[in-house]
Amino acid sequence: MDSTDRHAQELQRTAQELALTHATRINTQVSILDNRAAVLAKAQPENLEPALRDARRIMKLQKANAVGYLRGGQILQLMGKMDMAIKTYEYGLTQIGIQDEKGKKQLTAMQEKLSARLAAKPRLDPLSSLPLEITHMILGNLLLVDIVRMQRVCKGWREFLLLYQCNMPHLDFTGAGKTPSNKTITKYLNRMQRSITTIIISKAKELQPNILKLLLETPEKLQKLYIGPIAPYTLLRFPYGIKFRPTLKTLEIHASMSNHYILYLLSHIRSLETLPVIDRFLPHLEELEIVHMGLRHPSPSLKNSNAMTRVVYNSCFLMEYPEFPESLTYLDLSSNPYLIFNPDLITAYPLPNLEELHVDGCSLLHGSQLEAMIEPAKQSGSLRTLSFDNVARVDCTNLEWLLTPDIEENLRELSLAGNPSVKSTTVADLLKLRGLEVLNLSWTKILGSDVLALVRDGPKKLRRLNLDYCDHISNDTVQYLRDLGLTVSFARSTVREKGRKRK
Repeated sequence: MDSTDRHAQELQRTAQELALTHATRINTQVSILDNRAAVLAKAQPENLEPALRDARRIMKLQKANAVGYLRGGQILQLMGKMDMAIKTYEYGLTQIGIQDEKGKKQLTAMQEKLSARLAAKPRLDPLSSLPLEITHMILGNLLLVDIVRMQRVCKGWREFLLLYQCNMPHLDFTGAGKTPSNKTITKYLNRMQRSITTIIISKAKELQPNILKLLLETPEKLQKLYIGPIAPYTLLRFPYGIKFRPTLKTLEIHASMSNHYILYLLSHIRSLETLPVIDRFLPHLEELEIVHMGLRHPSPSLKNSNAMTRVVYNSCFLMEYPEFPESLTYLDLSSNPYLIFNPDLITAYPLPNLEELHVDGCSLLHGSQLEAMIEPAKQSGSLRTLSFDNVARVDCTNLEWLLTPDIEENLRELSLAGNPSVKSTTVADLLKLRGLEVLNLSWTKILGSDVLALVRDGPKKLRRLNLDYCDHISNDTVQYLRDLGLTVSFARSTVREKGRKRK
């Protein structure tokens, strides 16, 4: 309790005492004391002692009135002092007058009821008799709806189960007969916000954006959010500015959602590990771009998204080759150094329509696996761009695995940057790529004479050449290439330049 609430209670208590002091009639004082005792008795347990003092003051003011004895007996029962409550009722019967028949009946009924309850055989309470570990094991297998029903058994069960709910890791509305109201969801979120790791709402006809915001922001340790089928033809909308919890790993929403919203979600949940099958709620999604987000394992499946044409998984920490639809024309898996290219998955999900492939920085990619990925596109002649920078396991000594008549005519861009196996034999195969327009040989050991031979005898459409940090290329060679009308990117290592100046 903070200082503001404590000060407010002190002011209220002072006002009540002043009212009691200035009340000239005893009946008015009794009424004030009785009302205050009733309010205190319904509040927190620490207020029972002040409530009992008010009841005793009523007994002193009006000994012949049953109000004080009834209120005192009720408070003593709440405090667990049953014997004292019975004695209070008995003492009240000796004090009230004969004319107060109603008060006598009430006191007699309460005394007999309480005496009969104490005389009855005590029932075994499973929550108090079983070990705490077994009780938690039993409650852990029950649905939230069942636990809520158990709270209606008695006050002791309610207090225990409310305390148990504050430590429940799962907020599951599966057993609910209808969609939980916004008020119900808010109440349980506030009660369990420190312990919830999983939220399941299986019956969700319609959820307001403010509730979705609460579901994603309130739980401090949220790892999984599942929202069941939303009402048909209802578009699920997420409010902007959501502060997603860094612990969120699984997000599964069965609803109609615009491409704009799903891409917004995916771009803001940095720790997402499990992505639901997108075709469930976005069957017409054509482009999916996810950058700098830890998808890890299992890889998202897109095999049934037949409208998908462009996919970018850049720096997503993919561990396993994903399942792609045949409709894909653009694929970027760059900067996934731990991605394992499973040959069986590559064969099972061919990409015959692939036009552009980027696998830069995929250090575990072998030449045979890259060849298997582009084989369907080679047969169909659709491949236009191929980039595998800094992939040392792909042997570029010769490019026979890449060359086909269609590839020689149609391949427009090729990037071999950072490949240590690029040699003069590589240039001999590059001469056959007649349709090549852009070539990247940065960070390789290519010789100036090989580059001149490539420009002189190679593809006539070549317009851009990247030779950054190629130590065997001279400035004169680069200037000659630029004089021929080529766009040449050329940069040297700063350390090397300083060494030359010192010499």
